[in-house]
Amino acid sequence: MPQHTEKRIPKRLRKEPLLEAVRELRFQSTADTVENLLSGIIYEQMRDLFAPPVRLPAADIPLAARTQQPVLNYTPMFRFGGKNENSCYDIQVGPRAITLNCRRPYAGWGKFRREIMKLAGGVRKTGLIAAVERFSLKYVDLIPAAAPDYLAPLRGDFRVGAYNLGLSPLQVQSQLADGDFIHVITLLAPARVQAEQMTAEGRLIDIDTIFPATSEEFWDGFESRLGAAHDSNHALFFDILKQETIGLLEPEYD
Repeated sequence: MPQHTEKRIPKRLRKEPLLEAVRELRFQSTADTVENLLSGIIYEQMRDLFAPPVRLPAADIPLAARTQQPVLNYTPMFRFGGKNENSCYDIQVGPRAITLNCRRPYAGWGKFRREIMKLAGGVRKTGLIAAVERFSLKYVDLIPAAAPDYLAPLRGDFRVGAYNLGLSPLQVQSQLADGDFIHVITLLAPARVQAEQMTAEGRLIDIDTIFPATSEEFWDGFESRLGAAHDSNHALFFDILKQETIGLLEPEYD
């Protein structure tokens, strides 16, 4: 377990930097083209809150071609978007993966967790999941930062030899062990984001917290592991930021 600094962690940020949160479940199934079955069953379970599935371009790739490219096992083939109070959500289904994506504005961990548990329960009830390979919880944030030093909002000395890496375009990815979890952290600077009602530039922090599931008892402990994954991801994110950076995001503490 890494030794994070003793820093008060906010419950929420009034200037929310989050771009997207994603819960992914990777699995094995005994059914062929399970993405078709899963999409139909999940939609029937959640049709009051989600629109009908939309077929994505990857679904047109022949099965024989997919077997030659294992990455396509985890590529979404169907997507259905949320309706009404669930409009910030998308469910995406592939041959061996299902995700729940939450876009801006972030609904907050309490509601996101409830939607994750609802979807996980529905997936489990289908009986189509033979084994879970892993689950992950990813948060993608954009921290405002102006040139010339895009890495100024972060704790750390980003140098190689005499060079300050914050003064040049930078993309770094690393894996960090944290107990039962593996954090895959990606830092990108500068990053420019254009989305609905938003254009911003700064420093992108992508933290993907992964739990490799190897036990048949995965489902019994899923809710507690989900909470632990969130807390571990949350702590790492705030540990990366300088205290003055957190202050600019207008934190709220309970």
